Amino acid sequence: MQQLACRPAIAGCDVLGLRLDLVGDPGPFRHRLSIVSIAAGLAEVELVLEVAAPAPPPAIVLRLTGEAAGIAHTWRPDRSGSVGINPDWSNDVVAARAASQSPVLCLHGIDGISRLTLAAADATHGSLLGAGVREEDCRLIGRYEPFLAGRAAATRFSVRLRLDVRAVPWHQAVQEVARWWETMPGLVPMPVPGAGREPMYSTWYSFHQACDPQPVLAECRRARELGCTAVIVDDGWQTCDTSRGYHLAGDWQPERMGDMRAFVDGVHALGMRVLLWYAVPLIGFQTAAYKRFERCMLRRDERLGCGIADPRYPEVRAFLCDLYERQLVEWGLDGLKLDFIDCIQPVAGMALGTGDGRDIGDLDEAVDALMKEVVRRLQARRPDLLIEFRQGYIGPLMRSFGNLFRAGDCPYDAAANRARIVAVRMLAGSSATHADMLMWSPHDAPEVAARQLLAVLFAVPQISVLIERLTTAQRAMLSFWLGWWREHRATLLDGTLSAEEPEAGCPLVAAEGAGERIIAVYADRVVRLAALPARCWLVNATSRSELVVLAAEPLGRRRVIVRDCQGAVVSTDDLDLAAGAHRLAVPPSGLVLLEG
Repeated sequence: MQQLACRPAIAGCDVLGLRLDLVGDPGPFRHRLSIVSIAAGLAEVELVLEVAAPAPPPAIVLRLTGEAAGIAHTWRPDRSGSVGINPDWSNDVVAARAASQSPVLCLHGIDGISRLTLAAADATHGSLLGAGVREEDCRLIGRYEPFLAGRAAATRFSVRLRLDVRAVPWHQAVQEVARWWETMPGLVPMPVPGAGREPMYSTWYSFHQACDPQPVLAECRRARELGCTAVIVDDGWQTCDTSRGYHLAGDWQPERMGDMRAFVDGVHALGMRVLLWYAVPLIGFQTAAYKRFERCMLRRDERLGCGIADPRYPEVRAFLCDLYERQLVEWGLDGLKLDFIDCIQPVAGMALGTGDGRDIGDLDEAVDALMKEVVRRLQARRPDLLIEFRQGYIGPLMRSFGNLFRAGDCPYDAAANRARIVAVRMLAGSSATHADMLMWSPHDAPEVAARQLLAVLFAVPQISVLIERLTTAQRAMLSFWLGWWREHRATLLDGTLSAEEPEAGCPLVAAEGAGERIIAVYADRVVRLAALPARCWLVNATSRSELVVLAAEPLGRRRVIVRDCQGAVVSTDDLDLAAGAHRLAVPPSGLVLLEG
């Protein structure tokens, strides 16, 4: 990509204080570059390529050159937060396509203010997006490569790139990109039923592959008592093997569960829904499905013990769609957890185009076709369908196929879970952001275990501990915080979200809703307060026994109620929030309400 970006420009213009150049060889294509001003500091660039006879798109780059002053960090969707600034010769770029990532990045200062946010309109086809500093003159070089190998031939290609140089908080700039995508044909998000915004129980960390029906059903009963309204039955329902490989994935028969309909009916009787896990493209070497589809594999994965099915073959798409629809109906399922879609990636030497049984030539377009058909058929059967996708393939196109977007796996790592749910929230919009499944040690003190839950307050929690084995104190903690989360769900999930210092894992995250503000503090730092609503909640997600707040102006008298991690009131007081600093005694993993 770097060598291509260094070539002389074949067309260019000035936009928003930046120099925009088209570089590369357009070959037989006629090209037209235009700028549309959207608002002050906001514009869209459109590149149109046309040719008389169908041809693959040329290898070209849209290159941006501008001022680097004030830029300190790069927010990227594939890093779960901000990283440093690359040199312009780096090939460490955002690689986005239908089944992975999102074509967006934000360059911001140490103050969290965006200096430049770039986003591409094409959420289906593979592209590369990067930016770095040129060491010779400390200038910023941004680049967008819209056409990667494997694109199908056509007579017309159109590319749109969104440029935002407004001085707005990084999270505002990124969230507005998500809303921009939502307005585009084919990118309308899938609706989220109410059940997608309720706490869930997951069998993965608690049972792994040993999810026998009776113990799982017993845990569902305990989870329901704590407020969970759905269970995700993860890997293990389809096989008695517990070796953690995928050599037996692909036939999807309930070997371990036995009578799946009876299990689902038992869960429904508790007032809970059931989502079932499938590894979409994985077909194990030891399955009947592999013998059937061996010629339809993108590649073999010897480590996982399976092949990666190629959705460009109509029989692969039909097999998966038929399977999901049949089992949804026969077993009475409420939704699916569709995993490993990001494994559907181009591989070196793969056959291109149609032919040899492939009816779709472009792999990304085949993913789109597969998922469109899955959703069409399943929603016809179940309009309130729930579909979960995992971080890595939660881009704007995938939002039209799924409504639950979960942070990537990070067992016991509360800090990673926090950073990941914030990253998912930035681009999820109205789709439901879910945390990675929560687990903790049975030997953790309740305030230590609570940090797993407090890390993901601004997402839907998925509980994945054996509730039966919780200590009395841990269970009291879980009951209190799940109840509080449900009570304030509207603000936590739908309120205006802000997150400070993404380069440091977002040590302070806040949401503002109707009449209340919720601020979660994850590091030893001062909490700045201004113009408080009627209720302001402060969550002490640290190991310290205090929070320090700094009133920017006199905020009047407030009733102060402090609770510990199990919900017990430890103090009540009246406090005059005069301008300046105030120390509040709060237990670790405790909660403060400032009311008035």
